[in-house]
Amino acid sequence: METVFIGFGSNMGDRVDLCDRAVTLLSLLPHSRLMGVSLLYETEPVRGETDPGDRWFLNGVVQIETDITPQSLSRSSKRLSDRSDGMRRTALAHARSISIFCSTVSVSSRSQG
Repeated sequence: METVFIGFGSNMGDRVDLCDRAVTLLSLLPHSRLMGVSLLYETEPVRGETDPGDRWFLNGVVQIETDITPQSLSRSSKRLSDRSDGMRRTALAHARSISIFCSTVSVSSRSQG
């Protein structure tokens, strides 16, 4: 199994509740096991080609062990973000109820023994 870290965050509505939902969704990934959850922290929205709104993001990171390939994990994370808003988004930085993102997917392997 691979150990991976997946970031999540929200800048809309009840951000704590939405972050809790993100952790729950990530804990339900097939062939995966939730190993840990970070504390939540706030980050200022970054403006560029899109406008994420004025509200700061509440963010966290989960650690999971998984047999899912990095490509499949990235696609699954994007689908979870898309479903949280009930629509497909094309912009990366915008106001959304839940953002789930994989920046570095595979960080270590655990040998089976």
